[in-house]
Amino acid sequence: MMFHAIMIKTLKDMFSIRRSILFIIAVMIVPIIGSGIFNENSQVSLMTLAMQDQMVVGFFIIISFIWIAGIPLVMLAGVTCGDFISKEDADGTLLLLVSKPVRRYEIIIGKFLAFMLSAVLLEAIALLLSALLISGVMESDVYIFSNMLGLIPHLFSRAG
Repeated sequence: MMFHAIMIKTLKDMFSIRRSILFIIAVMIVPIIGSGIFNENSQVSLMTLAMQDQMVVGFFIIISFIWIAGIPLVMLAGVTCGDFISKEDADGTLLLLVSKPVRRYEIIIGKFLAFMLSAVLLEAIALLLSALLISGVMESDVYIFSNMLGLIPHLFSRAG
């Protein structure tokens, strides 16, 4: 199977510092603004620790499902995956790639696995940063931050 060579090349093409930073910044805008507005309106600092935990962790779950693992991920998939084969054609490497002893389904599998790996890494970074930023903007306790971090593996298992 030659899909791993295609996957590695596709990962190298996809992981540019500029692209990754732009994605993370775009994803972090909504949690920062939302947590600031939520903190002002609900006065989280005046609540008991149990209420703070329930409110902040609930806000994190909603933001994670709707925004972080929702709209930006769909946009990333559309922009990235829609360009896989047409980029090869535009670069003039499609005929070279097809002429190699690689099955066509291995090309697709390699590119798909590269996208999935990059999406998982970008989403993990986005979830960790959003938990940190929400906790910082809402000035919540370390206990609440650790509860948000504990939810990240569950968010990945429920997203699939």
